[in-house]
Amino acid sequence: QAFLTQMRARVEGFESPQTLLLLTRLLDVTCVDYPELWAKVERKTLKIWDKLSLESALTTIKMFANQGEGTEDLYLAFEAKLKEHRDSLELSQIVDSMQCFFNSGKGTVLFMDQLLELTLKKLRTLPDPDFIALGKLCVVLSGFSKDFAGQRNVPSLYVNIGRAIARAPHKLTPESACYFGLSFGFERGSKRFLGLLMRAAEQRLPTKDPS
Repeated sequence: QAFLTQMRARVEGFESPQTLLLLTRLLDVTCVDYPELWAKVERKTLKIWDKLSLESALTTIKMFANQGEGTEDLYLAFEAKLKEHRDSLELSQIVDSMQCFFNSGKGTVLFMDQLLELTLKKLRTLPDPDFIALGKLCVVLSGFSKDFAGQRNVPSLYVNIGRAIARAPHKLTPESACYFGLSFGFERGSKRFLGLLMRAAEQRLPTKDPS
């Protein structure tokens, strides 16, 4: 506790984004429950926000979201950062960002809807999406309430996730197959697709690209 109190007194003097990022990571991995310190870290982070790269900003938001910390101001600043890099965002970055907004309950509904539309566009054009990102996306989609405005994109997202998985069945592991199966359930996906997941879960699929 004495160390945290000392950090609280010194945060304002941190000028290096790397130093502040290290402190935030320490608070996250040790699950520090010290709202006053988190608040000071947030205020300092916002002061140097323009110095943060997109990746550093995303890492910062992940750590705040993990602990349920951060005010609306921090997440709105993150929205603005994402908009600056909209055209160059990778699928994994989009999905990680949505997961942060979802976990924290912060950010605007309109922007989440825009991220869903961007995700759908990425899924339709990427030849070989990251299965880890797809798994995280399924978690986010399964948690949306039915009255969420972006719900209209969810069926199309599931269709395109299914197509991406079907294009590269050799990438499925038993664990990921179960993961996708829980998200899709019986109400989404064809019998053929669900059979694919079942065979993968039973380790009947090849582990290498047959080509």
